[in-house]
Amino acid sequence: MKPLIRWGLRMRRASTIWWSIGVSAFVTLEISFFPAFKNQAQQLNQTIGQLPTAVKSLIGDSGNYFSPENYLNSRVFYLVIPILFAILMIGLGCSLLAREEQDGTLELLLSRPVSRGRLLAGKALTGIYISGTIALVSLIVCVGLCKAVGLPNSLAEMGAAMLESYLLCLVFGAFAFMLTSLGKATRGLSLGLTTCLFVGSYVLTGLVSAVDWLKWPARLLPYYYFNPEKMLTGQYAWGPVIGYFLAVVVFAWVGWLGFRRRDIG
Repeated sequence: MKPLIRWGLRMRRASTIWWSIGVSAFVTLEISFFPAFKNQAQQLNQTIGQLPTAVKSLIGDSGNYFSPENYLNSRVFYLVIPILFAILMIGLGCSLLAREEQDGTLELLLSRPVSRGRLLAGKALTGIYISGTIALVSLIVCVGLCKAVGLPNSLAEMGAAMLESYLLCLVFGAFAFMLTSLGKATRGLSLGLTTCLFVGSYVLTGLVSAVDWLKWPARLLPYYYFNPEKMLTGQYAWGPVIGYFLAVVVFAWVGWLGFRRRDIG
């Protein structure tokens, strides 16, 4: 399995570097604006406070968006990081296995002394290593910039928020990976269906505060439980983190069951 992982990492080395640079650039852009907003925080909060409740929920309804405590939540962790990580992980989930199957090289791998389970695990771990590396680089950049501009969030708080954001998006990546593992029919739906699930999860969660009847269907979606604000203010809520981890495990298990029983080709 290690050769599979090394090969996968080598093949995606350039994209990993560019993703790290890209996400770090977005984080840098958002955090570097804090000194400019700092002296106008009260006026900006009043302006945003006049927006409809649903719109405020879409950017993280903290009630005080530009305070030092909540700036990272509203500007970085609630929206920018999840969107970028979701694009990354859904793309990985859809391509790690499907690309080789489409190219006809998957049969060659399975003709070697490697089981289907080990092959699937190797592909999944490759995706986790790549996305984890990008998340770690983003966290390091975030911590350094926060210290530079005077944001008070600690390393533990930012690390907890990054972990929650990472696992939230890993759920969608694991769902896409599961669909590609089950067969050709679901493989073709993996990108579109998972993207719709992510966008729908985000939008429905934002509309819950304005439309009461959406609350129950929204409870079935991962974004409903996503609250990095608590992590960033030291109120460590590990329930959603554990839930996301268990969802990833379930999707991986279902994908493994389907992959080991299906025809390859």
